[in-house]
Amino acid sequence: MRKWVLLVCFCFIAAGDVSAYTKMTDKSISEAQEYGIMNYQKDIHDFAAPWIVYEEQCKVLDSSGERAYVYTPYYLVAINARERLLSSQPITVSDGEMILASFNDVFPVNVVLYLETAEDIQDDVIAIFQQGSISVEAYAVEVQDISVAKTKVIKEPVLPDTDALPEDMPALQEREEESDKIQIRAEKESADKEDDKDSKKDEESKAAKAIYKKDVKTDIKLKEEKSEPKEKQPAKQQIAYVEKTVPELYRVQIFCYFDKRRMNTNGRWLLILDTPKERERRFYVTLNTLQ
Repeated sequence: MRKWVLLVCFCFIAAGDVSAYTKMTDKSISEAQEYGIMNYQKDIHDFAAPWIVYEEQCKVLDSSGERAYVYTPYYLVAINARERLLSSQPITVSDGEMILASFNDVFPVNVVLYLETAEDIQDDVIAIFQQGSISVEAYAVEVQDISVAKTKVIKEPVLPDTDALPEDMPALQEREEESDKIQIRAEKESADKEDDKDSKKDEESKAAKAIYKKDVKTDIKLKEEKSEPKEKQPAKQQIAYVEKTVPELYRVQIFCYFDKRRMNTNGRWLLILDTPKERERRFYVTLNTLQ
C-alpha cells in the first residue's frame, strides 16, 4: 500500500514539472496567441518580460540592463501572433503550428549587450550553453543591430594646414628684401647728392656735413646688414584642439541559434557569451520556470 502511495505522489510531482519545451497542444497554442493579442500594445521589453534573463552582474533589471530573450515555443507563438496582429493578418491555430514547425529543432536566444567597442563583434563573438559536463556551442551567431547607447566629448589636436606655406613664404620674403634694397639705394643717392653740395660750401659747413654723412652712412650700413638674407627657420605650428563627440557605449543585439536536439530542455543552463576585448557575459537560464 505504501508503494502505491509513493507512486501516486511521484506521478503528481512529475505532472507538476512542466518543461518550457513540452509539446504544444492546440489549447496551449491558442493561449499563447491570446497572450500576444492581449499584450500587443506593450513595448517588446514589457511584452517579453516572462522570458527575459538578466546577466549575472546586471544591477538594473530593466531595458538598460544586459539581458537574454529566451524563445520558448510558447513565446514563439505569442510573438508571432503579436506581429500578425500589428500587420493586420489573420491569426489561427495553424499559424502557430507553422511557426513551431519552422523552429522544431532550433533553440533561439536573443541577447542584448552594452559594449565599449563593437569592432569585429560579428566574427569574434562565441555563444555556449553549459549544463554540468555538457557544452553546446551555437551553430549560428548573427548580429542583428548595433547602435550608439552613450556618447562622450573628447578634445582632439588639429594641426593647421601648412601645405601652402612652402610656396607663399619665399615670395613674401623676396618682396620684403627687394623693398629694403630700393630704400637703401635711394638713401645712397641722397648721400651722394649731399657730397656734391658739400664741395661748394665752406670748410665749416663741410665739417658739419661730414658728421651728418657719417651718421647717414653708418645708418645705411646697419640697414644693409639687417637686410642680408638670414637662414630661414621653419614656421612654428600652433596645435589647436577641437571638441569631438564619439561613441562611449554600443548597444549590440545578437541572435544565437542552438541545436535543441543536443540539449536537455529541463533544468538549469548557463549561457556564456565571449566577446572580443571584453569580459564574458553569463546568463543563468532555468527552462522549467519559463512558460
